[in-house]
Amino acid sequence: MNLRTFSRLCASILLVGLSSLAATTSDAAPFAYISNQADGTVSVIDAATNTVVATIPVGPSPLGVAVNSAGTRAYVATFGLDSVSVIDTSTNTVIHDIGLPGNSVQGVAVSADGSRVYAVGSTGATG
Repeated sequence: MNLRTFSRLCASILLVGLSSLAATTSDAAPFAYISNQADGTVSVIDAATNTVVATIPVGPSPLGVAVNSAGTRAYVATFGLDSVSVIDTSTNTVIHDIGLPGNSVQGVAVSADGSRVYAVGSTGATG
């Protein structure tokens, strides 16, 4: 990656304030959330048994996934929708989509305290 590409990537980091969606309880389960870009889903894998226990539709081209430290929310960069999908891990359903038009969202990260989610897009911030 050259400096120009890196600079554009850094400029396209979007801060998504999700304090109202941040979970406050702690019941972290041993599950992995894996995006399936080809079919627009996220697989939930029980790490103890290495089996898929749920498949969650999130929209076209999901890429990065991050789970909050409490294990109660998973955030999915949904490239095809220019959004971040929020999954309630207790029900394995999408409870919210945060649109980030024109940003081709590719990755997400959650702050240690779960109060913020960061999304990275490839085409730049639009507001």
